[in-house]
Amino acid sequence: MNTHTVNALCIFFILLISPAGIVAEDQPSGLEKKTFESVEERRVYLALRMEHEQLKKERDLLEERKMELKRLEVEVDKKLEELGKTREDIRKLLAEKDEKEMARILELSKIYEKMVPENAARLLMALDQKIAVGILEKMKVKAASAVLNKMDRKEAARLSTAFSQLDP
Repeated sequence: MNTHTVNALCIFFILLISPAGIVAEDQPSGLEKKTFESVEERRVYLALRMEHEQLKKERDLLEERKMELKRLEVEVDKKLEELGKTREDIRKLLAEKDEKEMARILELSKIYEKMVPENAARLLMALDQKIAVGILEKMKVKAASAVLNKMDRKEAARLSTAFSQLDP
């Protein structure tokens, strides 16, 4: 007998001894031994097992990503809350600043009211238009008219126009 015949007989006897068919020996670890009727059935079974394992890994990865997204969402919510608080703080500080500026302008207007109109007119013309208008606004009407009367016509017209367009 030649070696091919001996090999064929060995396979035949193995198949006779194992009446259930071919046994899967190279299955993924942790699986029970399963018997198959054909090599094709075994191949399909192993392909499905591999696909199942891949899907399980992908599902686990998706769960990890979901957890990371939830963590990031919480972090973003905290940052937005902090941003809102900071925005409110800035709004309060700006309101406080505006209030202080108005108080100073009121004080300046009282000072300008007590000045000689020629001197007050000269100083108001040198100031920033917004500040000059603010001072004129807070002055008594009689004192403001005396100061405007002592100003250059163009400057008095410019301040009067700006005064009439004050923001509320």
